[in-house]
Amino acid sequence: AQKRPRARIRPQALAAARGGAKEGLDWLGRPPEARASLLYRLLRVVARFVLFGGNFVFGGQPGQGKSNAARVVMAGAALDPLCELRVHVFAGNGDFDAYAKRLSRYHKGATPEHAAIATEHLRELFDEVERRENRLAELGAKKLTRALAEQHPDMRPIVAMFSECHELFGDKDCGEEAAELAIRVVKRGRKTGVITGYDTQSSRTDAIPSQLVENVGINGCFAVKTWRSNDGFLGDG
Repeated sequence: AQKRPRARIRPQALAAARGGAKEGLDWLGRPPEARASLLYRLLRVVARFVLFGGNFVFGGQPGQGKSNAARVVMAGAALDPLCELRVHVFAGNGDFDAYAKRLSRYHKGATPEHAAIATEHLRELFDEVERRENRLAELGAKKLTRALAEQHPDMRPIVAMFSECHELFGDKDCGEEAAELAIRVVKRGRKTGVITGYDTQSSRTDAIPSQLVENVGINGCFAVKTWRSNDGFLGDG
Protein backbone atom coordinates (compact mmCIF):
# COMPACT_ATOMS: atom_id res chain seq x y z
CA ALA A 1 0.00 0.00 0.00
CA GLN A 2 1.17 3.49 -0.82
CA LYS A 3 2.24 5.49 2.22
CA ARG A 4 0.17 8.55 2.97
CA PRO A 5 2.12 11.79 3.33
CA ARG A 6 2.54 12.95 6.90
CA ALA A 7 0.06 15.66 7.73
CA ARG A 8 1.51 19.00 8.71
CA ILE A 9 0.15 20.57 11.86
CA ARG A 10 -0.17 24.32 11.87
CA PRO A 11 1.69 26.00 14.77
CA GLN A 12 -1.58 27.55 15.98
CA ALA A 13 -3.27 24.16 16.16
CA LEU A 14 -0.31 22.65 18.00
CA ALA A 15 -0.37 25.55 20.46
CA ALA A 16 -4.07 25.04 21.07
CA ALA A 17 -3.49 21.35 21.75
CA ARG A 18 -0.85 22.34 24.29
CA GLY A 19 -3.27 24.60 26.08
CA GLY A 20 -1.88 27.84 24.69
CA ALA A 21 1.68 27.17 25.88
CA LYS A 22 3.25 28.40 22.68
CA GLU A 23 6.26 30.49 23.65
CA GLY A 24 8.59 28.53 21.43
CA LEU A 25 6.16 28.77 18.51
CA ASP A 26 6.02 32.55 18.79
CA TRP A 27 9.73 32.82 17.92
CA LEU A 28 9.30 33.44 14.18
CA GLY A 29 6.41 35.80 14.72
CA ARG A 30 8.30 38.14 17.01
CA PRO A 31 9.96 41.32 15.74
CA PRO A 32 13.66 41.08 14.81
CA GLU A 33 14.82 42.92 17.91
CA ALA A 34 12.95 40.46 20.14
CA ARG A 35 14.42 37.47 18.31
CA ALA A 36 17.89 38.99 18.68
CA SER A 37 17.31 39.48 22.41
CA LEU A 38 16.25 35.86 22.85
CA LEU A 39 19.25 34.63 20.87
CA TYR A 40 21.54 36.80 22.98
CA ARG A 41 20.15 35.29 26.19
CA LEU A 42 20.47 31.78 24.76
CA LEU A 43 24.12 32.34 23.87
CA ARG A 44 24.82 33.78 27.32
CA VAL A 45 23.35 30.62 28.84
CA VAL A 46 25.61 28.56 26.57
CA ALA A 47 28.62 30.58 27.67
CA ARG A 48 27.88 30.11 31.36
CA PHE A 49 27.22 26.40 30.85
CA VAL A 50 30.56 25.88 29.12
CA LEU A 51 32.68 28.09 31.34
CA PHE A 52 31.29 26.49 34.48
CA GLY A 53 31.28 23.00 32.97
CA GLY A 54 34.83 23.24 31.73
CA ASN A 55 36.52 21.92 28.63
CA PHE A 56 34.58 20.40 25.73
CA VAL A 57 34.89 17.93 22.85
CA PHE A 58 32.57 17.58 19.84
CA GLY A 59 32.91 14.67 17.42
CA GLY A 60 31.18 13.36 14.34
CA GLN A 61 31.41 12.71 10.64
CA PRO A 62 32.01 15.63 8.27
CA GLY A 63 28.95 17.81 7.80
CA GLN A 64 27.06 16.56 10.86
CA GLY A 65 27.25 19.66 13.05
CA LYS A 66 30.31 19.42 15.27
CA SER A 67 31.82 22.68 14.00
CA ASN A 68 28.45 24.40 14.30
CA ALA A 69 28.29 23.31 17.93
CA ALA A 70 31.76 24.71 18.51
CA ARG A 71 30.78 27.99 16.87
CA VAL A 72 27.74 28.30 19.14
CA VAL A 73 29.92 27.76 22.20
CA MET A 74 32.44 30.35 21.01
CA ALA A 75 29.65 32.79 20.16
CA GLY A 76 28.38 32.49 23.71
CA ALA A 77 31.85 33.03 25.13
CA ALA A 78 32.35 36.02 22.81
CA LEU A 79 29.43 37.78 24.49
CA ASP A 80 31.32 37.80 27.77
CA PRO A 81 33.61 40.86 27.74
CA LEU A 82 35.93 39.19 30.25
CA CYS A 83 36.76 36.24 27.97
CA GLU A 84 39.76 36.10 25.70
CA LEU A 85 39.11 33.89 22.67
CA ARG A 86 41.70 32.01 20.61
CA VAL A 87 41.05 29.67 17.67
CA HIS A 88 43.08 27.17 15.65
CA VAL A 89 41.36 25.65 12.60
CA PHE A 90 43.32 22.79 11.07
CA ALA A 91 41.73 23.28 7.65
CA GLY A 92 41.40 26.05 5.11
CA ASN A 93 37.70 26.66 5.70
CA GLY A 94 36.10 29.85 6.99
CA ASP A 95 34.18 28.32 9.88
CA PHE A 96 35.47 30.91 12.34
CA ASP A 97 36.21 33.83 9.99
CA ALA A 98 33.24 35.75 11.36
CA TYR A 99 34.88 35.70 14.80
CA ALA A 100 38.23 37.06 13.63
CA LYS A 101 37.81 40.55 15.12
CA ARG A 102 36.97 39.05 18.51
CA LEU A 103 39.93 36.64 18.59
CA SER A 104 43.30 37.42 20.10
CA ARG A 105 44.79 34.55 18.08
CA TYR A 106 43.49 33.00 14.87
CA HIS A 107 45.38 30.44 12.81
CA LYS A 108 44.15 28.29 9.91
CA GLY A 109 45.57 25.51 7.76
CA ALA A 110 46.41 21.81 7.96
CA THR A 111 50.16 22.27 7.70
CA PRO A 112 53.13 21.12 9.79
CA GLU A 113 53.88 24.77 10.49
CA HIS A 114 50.46 25.29 12.00
CA ALA A 115 50.81 22.12 14.07
CA ALA A 116 54.05 23.52 15.49
CA ILE A 117 52.38 26.86 16.27
CA ALA A 118 49.49 25.12 18.04
CA THR A 119 51.84 22.91 20.05
CA GLU A 120 53.73 25.99 21.21
CA HIS A 121 50.41 27.57 22.13
CA LEU A 122 49.56 24.52 24.27
CA ARG A 123 52.91 24.89 26.02
CA GLU A 124 52.01 28.51 26.77
CA LEU A 125 48.58 27.49 28.05
CA PHE A 126 50.10 24.93 30.39
CA ASP A 127 52.55 27.53 31.69
CA GLU A 128 49.62 29.92 32.15
CA VAL A 129 47.73 27.30 34.15
CA GLU A 130 50.70 26.95 36.52
CA ARG A 131 51.00 30.72 36.84
CA ARG A 132 47.32 31.05 37.64
CA GLU A 133 47.45 28.26 40.22
CA ASN A 134 50.16 30.18 42.07
CA ARG A 135 48.22 33.42 41.69
CA LEU A 136 45.06 31.87 43.12
CA ALA A 137 47.09 30.59 46.08
CA GLU A 138 48.34 34.15 46.67
CA LEU A 139 44.76 35.40 46.59
CA GLY A 140 43.60 32.70 48.99
CA ALA A 141 41.17 31.21 46.45
CA LYS A 142 40.67 27.60 45.41
CA LYS A 143 39.38 28.43 41.94
CA LEU A 144 38.72 31.37 39.66
CA THR A 145 35.41 33.16 40.15
CA ARG A 146 33.86 35.92 38.11
CA ALA A 147 34.51 38.40 40.90
CA LEU A 148 38.22 37.57 40.85
CA ALA A 149 38.33 37.78 37.05
CA GLU A 150 36.72 41.22 37.17
CA GLN A 151 39.12 42.41 39.85
CA HIS A 152 42.32 40.97 38.34
CA PRO A 153 42.76 41.45 34.55
CA ASP A 154 45.54 38.84 34.45
CA MET A 155 43.02 36.21 35.58
CA ARG A 156 40.37 36.68 32.95
CA PRO A 157 39.13 33.45 31.29
CA ILE A 158 40.85 32.14 28.18
CA VAL A 159 38.84 29.97 25.78
CA ALA A 160 41.01 28.26 23.16
CA MET A 161 39.37 26.27 20.37
CA PHE A 162 41.17 23.60 18.31
CA SER A 163 38.95 22.73 15.35
CA GLU A 164 39.62 19.62 13.23
CA CYS A 165 42.17 18.67 15.88
CA HIS A 166 42.85 15.25 14.33
CA GLU A 167 45.24 17.11 12.05
CA LEU A 168 47.16 18.37 15.08
CA PHE A 169 47.28 15.15 17.08
CA GLY A 170 48.06 13.13 13.97
CA ASP A 171 51.05 15.27 13.03
CA LYS A 172 54.16 13.08 12.85
CA ASP A 173 56.43 15.63 14.50
CA CYS A 174 54.23 17.49 17.01
CA GLY A 175 51.23 15.22 17.56
CA GLU A 176 52.51 13.27 20.55
CA GLU A 177 53.70 16.32 22.46
CA ALA A 178 50.52 18.25 21.60
CA ALA A 179 48.40 15.38 22.94
CA GLU A 180 50.31 15.24 26.22
CA LEU A 181 50.09 19.01 26.70
CA ALA A 182 46.38 19.09 25.85
CA ILE A 183 45.65 16.42 28.45
CA ARG A 184 47.62 18.27 31.12
CA VAL A 185 45.88 21.56 30.37
CA VAL A 186 42.44 19.92 30.51
CA LYS A 187 43.18 18.20 33.81
CA ARG A 188 44.31 21.36 35.58
CA GLY A 189 43.00 24.30 33.60
CA ARG A 190 39.32 24.47 34.50
CA LYS A 191 39.76 25.90 38.01
CA THR A 192 42.08 28.59 36.67
CA GLY A 193 39.80 29.76 33.86
CA VAL A 194 41.83 28.22 31.03
CA ILE A 195 39.25 26.42 28.91
CA THR A 196 39.98 24.41 25.78
CA GLY A 197 37.65 22.95 23.18
CA TYR A 198 38.17 20.42 20.41
CA ASP A 199 36.21 19.12 17.46
CA THR A 200 37.24 16.17 15.31
CA GLN A 201 35.96 13.67 12.78
CA SER A 202 37.29 10.59 14.53
CA SER A 203 37.61 9.17 18.03
CA ARG A 204 40.73 7.15 17.16
CA THR A 205 43.63 7.66 19.54
CA ASP A 206 45.71 9.31 16.83
CA ALA A 207 42.84 11.75 16.16
CA ILE A 208 42.10 12.72 19.77
CA PRO A 209 43.63 11.24 22.94
CA SER A 210 41.27 9.06 24.97
CA GLN A 211 42.42 10.71 28.21
CA LEU A 212 41.47 14.07 26.76
CA VAL A 213 37.95 12.87 25.96
CA GLU A 214 37.61 11.32 29.42
CA ASN A 215 38.64 14.44 31.30
CA VAL A 216 36.62 17.17 29.57
CA GLY A 217 33.45 18.33 31.26
CA ILE A 218 31.27 18.43 28.14
CA ASN A 219 31.16 15.76 25.41
CA GLY A 220 29.06 15.89 22.26
CA CYS A 221 28.74 13.26 19.56
CA PHE A 222 26.99 13.84 16.26
CA ALA A 223 26.37 11.23 13.55
CA VAL A 224 28.98 8.46 13.45
CA LYS A 225 28.95 5.06 11.78
CA THR A 226 29.73 2.72 14.67
CA TRP A 227 28.93 2.36 18.35
CA ARG A 228 32.67 2.25 18.97
CA SER A 229 33.00 5.78 17.60
CA ASN A 230 30.07 6.89 19.71
CA ASP A 231 31.61 5.41 22.85
CA GLY A 232 34.94 6.91 21.88
CA PHE A 233 33.43 10.40 22.13
CA LEU A 234 30.95 9.89 24.98
CA GLY A 235 32.35 6.98 26.97
CA ASP A 236 30.67 3.63 27.54
CA GLY A 237 29.36 4.21 31.07
